[in-house]
Amino acid sequence: MRILRFVQSLTLFAFFVAFVGIIFPTNLHSQEMIEIDVIHIEDGSTIRGIIEKAGSTYKIVKIDGDVFRTHSSNILSTTKETVELQNTKLEKRYPVAAFFASFFVPGLGQMVVNKDYVKGVVFLVGTAGGYYLFATNFNIFGDSNDGLLLAGALLMNGCWIGSWIEAPITAYSYNKKLRRLRTTQGIGTVSLFPTINQFNVADKQVLSYGISLKLNF
Repeated sequence: MRILRFVQSLTLFAFFVAFVGIIFPTNLHSQEMIEIDVIHIEDGSTIRGIIEKAGSTYKIVKIDGDVFRTHSSNILSTTKETVELQNTKLEKRYPVAAFFASFFVPGLGQMVVNKDYVKGVVFLVGTAGGYYLFATNFNIFGDSNDGLLLAGALLMNGCWIGSWIEAPITAYSYNKKLRRLRTTQGIGTVSLFPTINQFNVADKQVLSYGISLKLNF
C-alpha cells in the first residue's frame, strides 16, 4: 500500500509540474540578433548592412535587402552594430532557386534571389549580346564570319553558364556569413525544478513534494 500511495503521489506531482509548465512558458521572450556593419560614406551618408565583398569595390547587402556598391575610397570608416534580425530584411537565400532561375533566364537568379541587379543585368545583356553576334553571323547556306560566330558563341555560353554557376555560390556564401553573424538572446526565462524531500517522523519515513521556481532576467 505504501508503494502504491507513493506511485500515485508521484503521478499527481508530475501532472502538477506539467500543468505549471504550460501556464508558465519556459521562455518568456527571445530575440534573434545579428551583428551588422555600419559604413560611413564620404558624402555623409551611413549604410547599414553586411559587407559581402571588400576590396577596391565594396559590395554591401543593406538591411532592407538591396545591394549597394561603392569604391573603397568613398568609405571613411566602418563599425559594428547589433540589431534585432526581425527589424531587417536580411533573409536566407535559396541556392537551388538561384541556380534554376539563372539556368532558364541568365541573370534572373542574381536579381531575384541575390538582389544583385547590376550583376544580373550584366549576365543578361552579355548572353543576349552573344546570341545576337552568333545569330547574325550564322549562315547555314552561305559564308559565315567565323571570328564573330565564335565570339558570339563564347560570349553567349560563357555568360549563361557563368550566371547559373555564380548565383547559387553567392547565395550559399551569403547564408554562411548570415549564420555566423546571427545570435539568439533570451530575455527572461522561467525554470521549474521538482523537489522531493524525505523526513523521519516517529520512526516513519515521510516524503514531501514541492516545486522550485527560478526566474532569470
